[in-house]
Amino acid sequence: MKTNTRRATRGPGHRSRILGTATLVAAVVWLSSCTFINEYQDPPIVGDWKGKPQSKDVNQRMSIDLEGDGDGIFFFRVVNDDTVYEGRYDVEWEYRSEDEYDIDWECNPSASSPCSGLDFTLRCDINSDGDELDCTERSGTWESSEFEWVDD
Repeated sequence: MKTNTRRATRGPGHRSRILGTATLVAAVVWLSSCTFINEYQDPPIVGDWKGKPQSKDVNQRMSIDLEGDGDGIFFFRVVNDDTVYEGRYDVEWEYRSEDEYDIDWECNPSASSPCSGLDFTLRCDINSDGDELDCTERSGTWESSEFEWVDD
């Protein structure tokens, strides 16, 4: 009686399937060892800001969104009037450079917000941590043209 000693043969492409599987396993191992970093980040100007504590701007507020819009509250006095007024503003920001932005403030006048005609633009430099803005008012609307903000 003869024993069948015939070896099983592997079909064509066997070697490429093994190499393909090995490559896939190596890729999965490599990817699982990687740390993924989200390269997309909102610009540092986006968020809520308040006047810097211990500054004349302590009560000012602004909120800026990613679309370039926002709103703000700006307290002010009118010449020869000691009353402090609350101005409500729409704000729009524009990117100028890596750490510099322009912020346009447009009044939303009402009886409680008599800021009509007091629109202005701030040129702001943001610090490297993205949590402080130093701004200069560029339209000559306010007596003092320096404004300081911190991340709220």
